[in-house]
Amino acid sequence: MKLTSRLGAKRFLLVTAVFSFLAIPVYSFELLSGAKPFDLQITGIANLSTPLYCLAEGILMIILAKDLGKKAPANLAKRTGIYELSTMPWLAILVMVLCLFYPPAISSWLYFLNLGVTLVLFGLRIALSIYFDQIIKTSGGGYVVLRNHSLIGVGFFFMVLLYYSLPYLKTIGFDGGSLIEIIAKDGNLSSLPIPYLLTSLAELLIAIGVLMAMVYLALANFISGRENKAFDLKGNFAVTKELLIKYDIVFWVGIASTAVLLLLSLTSAIGLMGSYLTLSFLYFMTIAIKVPNYFYRRKKVIEYGNDHYGCFKAEHKMFIYSSIWLFAYIVFSEVFGSVSATKQDANQSALLTFVIFIPLAIIKMYLGIKKYLKAKKNGEPYDLLNAYLDILFAIFTFSNTSMIVGNATGVDTFKLVGIIVASAMSLYTLYLAIKLLVIGIRGIKGKRLGYYNSHKAVMDKEGFKLAEDLYKQERKQRKKRS
Repeated sequence: MKLTSRLGAKRFLLVTAVFSFLAIPVYSFELLSGAKPFDLQITGIANLSTPLYCLAEGILMIILAKDLGKKAPANLAKRTGIYELSTMPWLAILVMVLCLFYPPAISSWLYFLNLGVTLVLFGLRIALSIYFDQIIKTSGGGYVVLRNHSLIGVGFFFMVLLYYSLPYLKTIGFDGGSLIEIIAKDGNLSSLPIPYLLTSLAELLIAIGVLMAMVYLALANFISGRENKAFDLKGNFAVTKELLIKYDIVFWVGIASTAVLLLLSLTSAIGLMGSYLTLSFLYFMTIAIKVPNYFYRRKKVIEYGNDHYGCFKAEHKMFIYSSIWLFAYIVFSEVFGSVSATKQDANQSALLTFVIFIPLAIIKMYLGIKKYLKAKKNGEPYDLLNAYLDILFAIFTFSNTSMIVGNATGVDTFKLVGIIVASAMSLYTLYLAIKLLVIGIRGIKGKRLGYYNSHKAVMDKEGFKLAEDLYKQERKQRKKRS
């Protein structure tokens, strides 16, 4: 990658920094617009999100302008990627909170001022992204890190723009007062107008896509720095495809999305406990199982090399490890809240938090079935284990969401569906925990040799491959095509 110092680029970065700093007091005035000045409840987080982001971005823009041309492009990309990835959980919370609330002073002069400032910052980030994109075309890929970071800013200010653009839809049917006051007065979902619920749901679904794009761009910057190659789908698609495979980006984006859901469920669990706490434990368990298993399998594949049967036996330890977590989950859910979510109280903000899980649950179910079919074909224990976990994740989300909707609306149909699905979930979890334990013990003792032999032909060809192996295959195929 090349990253030559350009005076125009430095000036553009500094102009963006200045506008970011100027926006801080304008956005901060919103904290004074409510009935309680500097109210730092959950709505206050929405009001604080933009000035905090502008402060961080203003400082970073100055640093980038100072380091432009002085730091090696790979070093600059790696440092920026680490910063973006480390702040992504905080950014995810801010974006999600923006979806659930609206400005307290709609139609006031301050509201229109903030809307105008948001439009300026959003437009400035788009212009900055286009500017760096043009430089990339003429002077190499070093500026990809600045373009990617600018696009992350575009995503954030797009969500802020929705925050200021949609309150007229959200407040249809409100007689007056803030959302928090209305919920506190009448804690019944039926008191919240349908336009607010549908608009918030639409925002949350958009936010999921925006956040995943942000995570991808942050990972792209980090990998660009590590590889010293431009990770750019638009300008360097072939190399980018290879690096996506090499670094298992799909896997890590999935882990990142689970971490975001863990943070959201913990937010609900702090005030509500019950099934929300069990859901938090489920997401934590998913990460605690998948990440160690990922590295354990990697270690064993390298250790055993072409001894596929030895690796096949060793991988069964992952089944025992995972089954222990599932037994722990069953105990945890019985102590802190029923798996069926029957102990859940009605709560509007919690419902709005959970409705974003439905699309992800559908995706997880699809991926789980796809992985299961793949595992049945190639016999790889790792694929089979991940398939079971993804299906488990999806079933729990469906059951929990059904119970939350039922308890919050009083509609017995939702409750009944939730109870039926959750009962099946309880049995499935116990069945899966026992099954994984039995398969794990049998595999370690060498009692699954028949299963291995029946899959040996496909397993030798497709199984026990690391990301590096698939990466090399992709490179060879690309060279043949070219």
